[in-house]
Amino acid sequence: MDISAVIILLLLLGMMAAYVPVFMCLFFTSVIAFIAFTDLPLLLLTQTLFRSMD
Repeated sequence: MDISAVIILLLLLGMMAAYVPVFMCLFFTSVIAFIAFTDLPLLLLTQTLFRSMD
């Protein structure tokens, strides 16, 4: 593996490590807000999430 490939791989992994926790925090905050502020069942949120991933 070239040194340039290693640098690119480390750069991508570093960026992913910086962004993934932010998205996880946003997801958990949205789930808590969904439960706290709506009377809809949590299954609706799960179904919407899976449909958006299709």
